[in-house]
Amino acid sequence: MMRPHVRKQHVRNCKAFTLVELLVVIAIIGVLVALLLPAVQSAREAARRTQCINQVKQLMLAMQNHVGARKVFPSGGFVSNPDLIDYMSGGKPAGPKTQGLSWAFQLLPYIEEDALHSAPQNSGATTRQAITDLLENSKVDGFYCPSRRGPTRNSHPDRNTQNWLIDYAAAHADFTRSDIGDATFDMMLEDARWCKARFVWAGLVNFNPFGSEVKRPVLTPSDPRRDYVGYWGVIVRSNGNTAQRFYTPITFARITDGSSKTIVLGEKRLQPSEYDTGNFEDDDKGWSDGWDWDVIRYGLCQPEQDGMNNPPTGQGNSIRASTFGSAHSGVFTAGFADGSARGMEYDIEPELFNRLCHRADGEIVSP
Repeated sequence: MMRPHVRKQHVRNCKAFTLVELLVVIAIIGVLVALLLPAVQSAREAARRTQCINQVKQLMLAMQNHVGARKVFPSGGFVSNPDLIDYMSGGKPAGPKTQGLSWAFQLLPYIEEDALHSAPQNSGATTRQAITDLLENSKVDGFYCPSRRGPTRNSHPDRNTQNWLIDYAAAHADFTRSDIGDATFDMMLEDARWCKARFVWAGLVNFNPFGSEVKRPVLTPSDPRRDYVGYWGVIVRSNGNTAQRFYTPITFARITDGSSKTIVLGEKRLQPSEYDTGNFEDDDKGWSDGWDWDVIRYGLCQPEQDGMNNPPTGQGNSIRASTFGSAHSGVFTAGFADGSARGMEYDIEPELFNRLCHRADGEIVSP
């Protein structure tokens, strides 16, 4: 008897994740991402900080080349918000002694930006507005810390200009104990809590970017400080187009504390909320500014990380405008007169930091 043909059915056992298993897998992936993300961010920040250090080294190399070409370090300019046309000679930008624009402008030929430095005469621009526009519309990539921002223009609503900004500033040193004695220095150090308030208006050192008066100490003709007019850093104020005697030509011979122990410039402290816009007081005119907060900072103020502390009541942005600092955690980068660049800790004593910024106080310290 014939049996009917029976088709065999192969049952396929299909397996799948249950909802619980899927949630467990997602949770594990989330934990791994949470563990890896800080490491990735740390690696990226380390790379950005390395780039920042290299940029400071390039600026210090440019300083060396400036000294080689002109026999002196660049000056710090003359006043805030200068117009280049006021500091040109024979159609060319004036030299360090009379240049009103900053050290950053004076370094342009030595950081492969000679075309920008020479733009006024090469472009045929002769009017004040035309020359101003040339500078306001020109960015320099190496002037920005990558941990903070890329090339940025001032877009602060209180200013009509849109200058390209800068993240580095030269060091302006104050007196040290060997200059004025312990009692006077201790009083001055206490005063330095207010940084800019003392920096601008106190009688011992008058930085005042908007004025011309400088208190001169009483010195004998044989005193090596006889040409001192209030500027003890490597970058000093120029005479501008006046008969003032601010400027002292700074050569390596004048850095008697040693070029490897004297800070020339460093990163400046800013507010994170204003990275993209600039700030009216200390981050608006940028690299084309003169003797002003944008490109000059004070050695006797405590360096701080960006956005760490608010200024004292009644002082507005004064402390931030005077201090060095950076977006990096723990350290900011400083460039030394020998061409090196090193990280400096934020908790460095202000007196020690000021001594490092002073070129010739005789109180040699190791950074």
